[in-house]
Amino acid sequence: MSVTPTYRLAADYDCHAVWLRRADGGLDNLAPDELGLSAALAGALQRWADIYNGTLDRSDPMSSGFATDLEHEIFSRWGRSLATWLAAALGEPVEYFDDASQVHVIVD
Repeated sequence: MSVTPTYRLAADYDCHAVWLRRADGGLDNLAPDELGLSAALAGALQRWADIYNGTLDRSDPMSSGFATDLEHEIFSRWGRSLATWLAAALGEPVEYFDDASQVHVIVD
């Protein structure tokens, strides 16, 4: 039997990068500094979310996104690395949503 991780790392516009899965299956968005993480990890998670927010074109949301596929891939690889760091800090697996490949991955 597989267990769904409690925490999820995923980029979304105007959101923090970390999500907490509630018992009812819903998700709550958490600021990294609410989790008791190191300042380095909390800062890196915030920078990652800020970079994603920077791809939003508010005047034309449908044209939002990274300028190049390479930028998107680098962002996604950094996210995977942050998910590994977050899982180690929390002491439990983290679900990571890879925006470039549109795949959910369990990282521990």
